[in-house]
Amino acid sequence: MATKQMRIIHETLVPFDAAHRLLPGAPTRYQLAYWRRRGIRTLVDGVVHVVKLECCRVGGHPHTSREAYLRFLERINGEIVEK
Repeated sequence: MATKQMRIIHETLVPFDAAHRLLPGAPTRYQLAYWRRRGIRTLVDGVVHVVKLECCRVGGHPHTSREAYLRFLERINGEIVEK
């Protein structure tokens, strides 16, 4: 987990409260929090995987990054998402 948090810190951080304005698809902060905690189940080659959104806390507030959000979409859709 520490490695993912270190990677996300060097990316374009987006606070959960502003995500609906700054991320494609306009996810709500509640959706982001759910994806961070519980993830989304996806089926890959007959095996169920749980994909979670990479996040970090800055000043006690949850943040993700545009890049982490796009990686999350790629993993759950199994395709490359335009950056």
